Amino acid sequence: MRYKFEEEIKRFQKFQKGVLGIKENPKTEKEIDIRTYAKYLLREGSVIEKRELLRKEKKWAEADIVRERIKEEGYLVEDLPDGARVEKT
Repeated sequence: MRYKFEEEIKRFQKFQKGVLGIKENPKTEKEIDIRTYAKYLLREGSVIEKRELLRKEKKWAEADIVRERIKEEGYLVEDLPDGARVEKT
C-alpha cells in the first residue's frame, strides 16, 4: 500500500506540473497520510482501485461485492499476490 501511495503522489505531481502548469511544491508524502489517500481513492479512484483498497483493509465481503459489479460489466478479475488482474471477457 505504501508503494502505491508514493507512486500516486509522483503521478499527481507530474500531472500538476505538466498539464496544469502548477510550479509550486505540492505536499510531500509525509504531509499526506494514508487515511487521506484512502478517502481520495474512494472518491476519485476506479472501481478496481477501490476493490484493491478494500482487499488491503481485509474487507473481503465488500471487495466481493465490488468484484461482482466488475463481473457484471463484462470483466474477469483474477487475484494475484501483488494485486488483481482484470481482463475483458
